[in-house]
Amino acid sequence: MLAILRRLGLFRGSSPAAPVVERVFDLATGAGHAADVLLESRADSIAVVADHAGALDTAKALAGRGKKVTLLCIDDATAERMTVSERGSRDLTISSLPKHYAAPLSQIEGEAVLLTQVFCDGLSKVLCNVARGCLSSAAVDALIDALRLFLYLDAARFQAARSCLQDFGATLLLFQDLKANAGVIRSFAHHGGVPGSGRVYLSAAGTAIADLSLDSRDEGAPQEEGVDLTAGFSALWHTLLEHAASRVGGDDTHVAVCGNIVRDNYAPASWKLVEVVMRESSDGMIFHSTDFMDAARQEKTRVAFLERKLEGRCRVHETSMRRYRDTYPSSIFEQSARLKTAMAAALMEATRSQLPRSVLAVFRPRLLKYMENLFAQVIFMAEAMQMMERCRLVATSMDLFPVSRILCAVARDKNVPTIGIQAQLISASPRYRHAAAGRMGVIDSAQAGIFRALGTPEQSLEVVGSVNYVDRLRKMDALAGLEGAATDGRSILFAMQHSNAAQMIAMSGALKGIAQRHGLHILVKPHPNQELPVLHEVKRIFAACATATVLPSGSDTYACIPRCAVVVGLNSNVLMESALAGKPVVIAAFSELHPSIDFSLVGLALKAPDADTLEKYLLDIIADGPLSRQLAADREAYLRRNPQFSRPYTHDRIESFIASALHG
Repeated sequence: MLAILRRLGLFRGSSPAAPVVERVFDLATGAGHAADVLLESRADSIAVVADHAGALDTAKALAGRGKKVTLLCIDDATAERMTVSERGSRDLTISSLPKHYAAPLSQIEGEAVLLTQVFCDGLSKVLCNVARGCLSSAAVDALIDALRLFLYLDAARFQAARSCLQDFGATLLLFQDLKANAGVIRSFAHHGGVPGSGRVYLSAAGTAIADLSLDSRDEGAPQEEGVDLTAGFSALWHTLLEHAASRVGGDDTHVAVCGNIVRDNYAPASWKLVEVVMRESSDGMIFHSTDFMDAARQEKTRVAFLERKLEGRCRVHETSMRRYRDTYPSSIFEQSARLKTAMAAALMEATRSQLPRSVLAVFRPRLLKYMENLFAQVIFMAEAMQMMERCRLVATSMDLFPVSRILCAVARDKNVPTIGIQAQLISASPRYRHAAAGRMGVIDSAQAGIFRALGTPEQSLEVVGSVNYVDRLRKMDALAGLEGAATDGRSILFAMQHSNAAQMIAMSGALKGIAQRHGLHILVKPHPNQELPVLHEVKRIFAACATATVLPSGSDTYACIPRCAVVVGLNSNVLMESALAGKPVVIAAFSELHPSIDFSLVGLALKAPDADTLEKYLLDIIADGPLSRQLAADREAYLRRNPQFSRPYTHDRIESFIASALHG
């Protein structure tokens, strides 16, 4: 464990002590005062970590005075609401704290997973002791996976705080809601003693900083005296089973489908499950959404089914604490409240010997919150056990998510078959887990290898293809057949991505030079969620290139692909789809690219490690040279291994896979 603590940057000698916040932060009472202090400081690079859009004004003011400023929002949604004009934006970068530091397969992602695992191991010990005789090992594993998913973002922010302090001359924490961001503040407090760190300024506009206790030296785990956890959990569990039987009983034989029909990337696979089950089975269907839905999301799901006239045979099962409180006796929640506090104390105690107290203080509020989620999941588990008595099959397109993994765990205990179809590509990231479903339909042979590496048994995997890819291949075929859609043999599509700012800017500079030297046309397609400062810089780069066109972020990528001779990018789905459609693809990997997201290794792209190689590859492809012909041969070899993507583009393999589970 000592090695793990050192790797995570948590060990500071034989007795790690919690820092006193006043020794770490320069305290300020408002954004204006903090900005004035930073303007006069010697720091050239400044990070502004914020929870509200108004922080952009402070960041602009600092950038306008010659400081290099990075505005890091607490979450992606806040960052995406930011807007900044092109003028003067070169000294201002906008991102989110997790996106900037915890990119897929990055060091911080791995560290965050490792830290999360410490808490998961602690929860495993608690549940194995508390829930013995009630929950199976498969059910316990599903609850632990839910904690892993729940806690990851907090762990990523915690590790990002250390890197932020090391990367910038000064950091300004600019929060409207101190209480909600106490974990982030404590993260910076913990890492504030790192040698060589920049200074940290904490601004609390409208709130007295003294009102927030950040000194965790004497803060212990929450206590709940006189609670016998094992007996209490057993009593609660059997009460839940009794009430769940009366609330979900009476359904005829059905198929349980878990998916997300209101989220673009996952909806096609989820609807495919619904479509095939409705067509191939005379049984009813109970649809479970990905996770615990609020009222608005619940209503969206119901409306979507009504619009397709499926409500008669398909019941949407609501999994929300609001419904539980409305339909279960209040005594259950009084009992679970006592257990929640006691179990949080047990979890803190289980990790106390492994993590410094200041780290436990960072995560304590989130662990308490998770205990509320845990009891919602336990209620759902009790309901699922009742529903599984009349369930023929569990089919999921959301294998990683809590509701899906709980359903699969309960189904396994009840000997109900389970299948999953993969909706999106995964990588070898430690964030991903082995498949929960007994049979998993995966996108291609390479993805099957990743699932195997994650611990999914070989016999559980079947290559079936992708609903998304087939739909997009059909769309590109249709668009290619339209009048005026002829390919420009000297045109290059640059498919941008978000979360890769430095790579996108480096690619832009390389492509501009290549286009100017050889008279090539560049069509730049930004990602729909492209960060505006990155987009502005890319526009500035290509402004000097008469043969370059930067398209709107919302334009149709798939209408562009048939018009271009070659597609350039990093590792997005667009590259995979372009290659499957027969377009030559070049990966501009000017920095390290993990093998699990490198399409060149499966024969679908050429990989250029630098600008000179990129130029060589592009000229060869445009001239239909030997590299171009070899790439075409490699693509054909890939399609022989993966005929699910050969013309005519159909969903036959996916539909047969689902139907076989219904009729087998």
